[in-house]
Order: sequence, then structure tokens, then C-alpha cells
Amino acid sequence: STSTTTTAGAAPTKHELVVLHQLRTSIDIFPQSPLCLFLFGGLNCHCVHHLLPSLPRSLHSSGTRNIAKLYPEEYRHVENVPELMALFILRSEVFVTPVLIEDLPRIVRERGLLEFLKKISMDVGSLFVMAAGVYFAP
Repeated sequence: STSTTTTAGAAPTKHELVVLHQLRTSIDIFPQSPLCLFLFGGLNCHCVHHLLPSLPRSLHSSGTRNIAKLYPEEYRHVENVPELMALFILRSEVFVTPVLIEDLPRIVRERGLLEFLKKISMDVGSLFVMAAGVYFAP
């Protein structure tokens, strides 16, 4: 699907293609959370950050609501911890077909505990290697 603002049957304009690219390559993490907005300086609202870079941080939450209304099929956001954990676990996964954010926890469950433990152990191992490099570096 292209977008809800594209005229039916018409090819998307250059501007619409840029907007769609930004939406398809960005994910908002808890965009309505004042705590996340404060802690991450608004970068948790990644789609707004890319589409409206000069928008003040105080307006990011309303900007995400407007983007979600304009592009309901393209706007991607994480709203709960299981989705966030699944996104983290599957972060390097390349899917052949589009996958909805809300389906990620189910995909992780279907792959089983071994896949989760393998990913976490690789992450912890990477942290130890980086820490050792920092500690022993001159």
C-alpha cells in the first residue's frame, strides 16, 4: 500500500515517496510517554524526528498522533514492553514479507526459548568483549 493521502490509482509524488520511505524505515518507541520523551530527548519519536526535524520536542507526541492518523498502515510504533523486547531480539532479522509490530512477540514465542537465550548470550558476550577492550586499552 502506498498511503492514505495518495490519490487512488495515481503514482505517489516524490514528496509522498520520501514520507513513505521515512515511515517504513523508522519506528517510534513509546511515542505518547512523557517519561520516554524526556529521557530520550524526543528521539523515541523517530518518525516525527525525520519527517518534521524542526518540530519542538514538546509537540512530538501530537505530531505522532497526526502521523498515525494520516498514515495508519505505514506508521510503525511500539506501545508495550513485549513488543519492545521482541523488536530487540529480532532486530537483525530480515523478513521476506511485511510483519506487523504487534506480531513480533508471537514470532519470538514460536521460535522458542533457545532462540531467545542464544540472542541474549551473544549480546552479553559482546558486552564483555567491549568492556575488556576498554579496560585493557592503553
